[in-house]
Amino acid sequence: MYKVSWKGLDVICFALPQLKFFEIASGGRESIENVKVKFETPNLLSLTWGGYLPKEFIVDSFPVLVEADICYGFAEGYAKSRYDSLCKFTEKVSHVKHLTVSDTYFLPKVLDDSSVLPKSYHTFLNLTCLDVAFIDYGKIGSLFDIILQYSPNLTSLIFRQIMMYQEVGYDPLPLNIMPRCLLLSLKSVEFHKFDGHPKEMEVVQLFLESARVLQTMTLGSLSYHLEELNKKKPTAKEVDDANNEILEQLQAFSWASADCVVKFLSPDFKILRL
Repeated sequence: MYKVSWKGLDVICFALPQLKFFEIASGGRESIENVKVKFETPNLLSLTWGGYLPKEFIVDSFPVLVEADICYGFAEGYAKSRYDSLCKFTEKVSHVKHLTVSDTYFLPKVLDDSSVLPKSYHTFLNLTCLDVAFIDYGKIGSLFDIILQYSPNLTSLIFRQIMMYQEVGYDPLPLNIMPRCLLLSLKSVEFHKFDGHPKEMEVVQLFLESARVLQTMTLGSLSYHLEELNKKKPTAKEVDDANNEILEQLQAFSWASADCVVKFLSPDFKILRL
C-alpha cells in the first residue's frame, strides 16, 4: 500500500487472518498522527512500515512473523506516548529472524527533550540478520546499546549506508563494549555504500578487531566515489588500485578472527574479489 490517505480516520484495523505479507508507505504526517493502527493478522510472515508514526499501534501478537522492516519517518514534536507505543510495537516483532531499521530508530538527537527518546532494550533471541538501512556515524554506539547487546544469535549485519553529519555531541564508538554476538555468532558484516571515509574505516576496524568468529567483511564498490572525486568514470584498474589501498589499511588492524576474508562489491552489488 502506497500513498495512503488517513484523513478523517480515528482507527484503521487490518483484520486479515490469511494475510502473509504487509507493506505500507503512509502519507504525510498530518494525515496519520491522530490515527490508531490495529493489526489482526495472525498469519503474517513479513511486515514493512514506512512513513510517519501513527498515534498508536494496537496489536496482540504476530505469532509467525519472520521479518520486519521498521523505517519510520521522524518528525519534531512527537510526544513520549508515541514512542512508548513504538516501543511496545517493537516488542511484538522482537522474535523475528530478519529485522530492518533506519537511523530514526536510534535515539534521534534533534529532540529537545531527551525524556521522549525511544528506548528498546528488547531481547532479539531469534534475530540472525540485522539490516540497517542508513545510520549516522554518531548513532553506532546506540546500535550497540539498543540491538547488538540484545541479539545473542546474530550472524549477519548489513549497513546500507553510514552518514557523516557534521553535528556536535556524537556518541563515541563503543570500543569497550563486547556484545555476545561479536564473541560467538557474528560471521558476516557488509557495508553496501562505502567510500573509504576515515569514520567508515573506524567502524570497519571496530568489527574486524572485535568479532571473533567473523568470516566475511564485505565492502561496497569505490567506483561511485572515484567517479565523484575525479569527475569521470574510473577504469577497472583504478577501482582495483583503490581496493588494494583499502585492503592495505585493513591489514594493519589486529583482526580478531584469523579466518576472516575481505570481499569487494562491484557497482551492481556482485562480489568483485577477495
